[in-house]
Amino acid sequence: MVIFITLLLVGIFWHLKTEQQTELVEKIRQRGEDTLTDNGGLGKNGNSRKKSDLLNEQQLKIQARLITVRIFSSDEKGGSGVIIGEKNGVYYVITNNHVVSDTNVNYKIQTYRNKVYLAEVIWQNNQDIVVDDLALLKFSSKEKYGVVKLKNDIKNNEKILASGFPFQDNFTQSSNLKYTLGYVNKILSQPLIGGYKLGYTNNIYSGMSGGSILNEKGELIGINALGSYPFLGNHYIYQNGTIIPEKEVAIMEELSWGLSSSSIENLINKLQQKGLINFNLNQEGE
Repeated sequence: MVIFITLLLVGIFWHLKTEQQTELVEKIRQRGEDTLTDNGGLGKNGNSRKKSDLLNEQQLKIQARLITVRIFSSDEKGGSGVIIGEKNGVYYVITNNHVVSDTNVNYKIQTYRNKVYLAEVIWQNNQDIVVDDLALLKFSSKEKYGVVKLKNDIKNNEKILASGFPFQDNFTQSSNLKYTLGYVNKILSQPLIGGYKLGYTNNIYSGMSGGSILNEKGELIGINALGSYPFLGNHYIYQNGTIIPEKEVAIMEELSWGLSSSSIENLINKLQQKGLINFNLNQEGE
């Protein structure tokens, strides 16, 4: 009897906790121009939260949920992505090229509201795996979604939250966002092939590629790309072709790797110059 009552109370507690988080996310959904304050409330236009204030773990998870999307296809190909721009109801999603490398597949995007949209690949790079492993997608919606703010100033030992939609043991992709906490461990001056230069301690699983890496302010410092101890290929070669000594590779293999926000910014600037897109990134100081 005591065990039954204890389990019942635990169940009620988690139910109430989930309801509170859902209500908070719904408030953000209804008031898209609002931002989270440091105490978990809502502040108009971000004025109530100073730039120096940090978000707690729950707030970071909510922020990740709002801007991280699932990318998938009918034959279980895909991964994750991040909403980085919007113009006239068109939303732009950054992800890894290897997430959408199959050009014969129609990809879809699922947002945190469980709405599914047809994705259009604006730009990808299937010709050269050495260059940055990035792709840009877009989808159209009459509903309002938030756009993440990018931050290029990344520091070692910075606490971060990485998110994405992993594949499960039965090889189907989860529709639930997974979060992992960790720290920035290495920032390479010379990126690895694929443009990977951000090494971090968070566990990253297959399907989380392209998902968000947020600092404690909820700003995007990069996207996931490579988990620790990858099964296939040698990913630990510098982008300029330099071979990395085995001792250094052994250390690198222990970390997950991602592309930095500066790589994302460089791609967006390139596509703007080509006339392929016409939106501005949400960056610190704007």
